[in-house]
Amino acid sequence: MRIRRKCYNKIPNRKQRKHRLLRSPFKCSFRRLALKKLSWYKKKTWESCSKYVRLLHSKDGYCICYTCGKVKPIKEIQAGHGFSGRHSSILFELSILRPQCFQCNCLNTGRLDIFTYKLRKELGDERYEELWEQRNQNRQYTIPELIELRESFEQKFKELQCQKQ
Repeated sequence: MRIRRKCYNKIPNRKQRKHRLLRSPFKCSFRRLALKKLSWYKKKTWESCSKYVRLLHSKDGYCICYTCGKVKPIKEIQAGHGFSGRHSSILFELSILRPQCFQCNCLNTGRLDIFTYKLRKELGDERYEELWEQRNQNRQYTIPELIELRESFEQKFKELQCQKQ
């Protein structure tokens, strides 16, 4: 009969344990916050902004696509930009965000001809040109700015949700 011995060589040292903790999906919440990148905060802020825009332009849980006019539930609608590309300087600019269905926003690349025509008519040429110039400016968000923006969108969303009920 063979006796198995515990192998103490496999116990990780302090450095290995720290590395394993950082890579683990079940790490502590304070460690997760420290490891999140700017892109994660930008994504979460965009989700809050999109949710707010869709609710803002909805009626009884349904939205009308800004470009094709189809009526769809809020969950099937996306927030589309009035300009091609998601430039940081105008990424969260509410005046150019409108609800769009997936087909118009993604498959038809935003249908910018219709979107631009309607947006110019709605905002006026002067405001539209200001936003067009603003889109070319470089804007680098910081994590505290994104957290603040996200909280403001979530607060606006809750207020609007209470009003619509």
